[in-house]
Amino acid sequence: MQQYVLHTSSLGWINCDRFINSNLQLADYTVGGDFAYDAVVMIVFTEIKSVMGTYYTRQGYQCRNLPLGQPVMIVAMQYEKDTWQLAVQKTRISLDPFVDLKFHTVSEKDMKNTLSRLLPS
Repeated sequence: MQQYVLHTSSLGWINCDRFINSNLQLADYTVGGDFAYDAVVMIVFTEIKSVMGTYYTRQGYQCRNLPLGQPVMIVAMQYEKDTWQLAVQKTRISLDPFVDLKFHTVSEKDMKNTLSRLLPS
């Protein structure tokens, strides 16, 4: 499903060290919640039209060294009980974990359409 985000949204892929040499205040950011074991959670940086993957920890899905206050969209996908579930939520990077992610059951076609509209042209 990560390929859908990249191919349908014309987003670039950035690494976890993207912001290390900047003068920005950085923080580790966590997206918590009730996820399927094979969920995919990504952070979309709306201002630079790029996406960053997360990694799973006991606290939730994390990204390291993100700039505080940066506007982002959290995009999470999971396949559970024979259905696709998608969550897309706008927020800003903060020291507090994001825990208000709400999944909605979608068809594969609806998921592709939603992902293709992440960043309007």
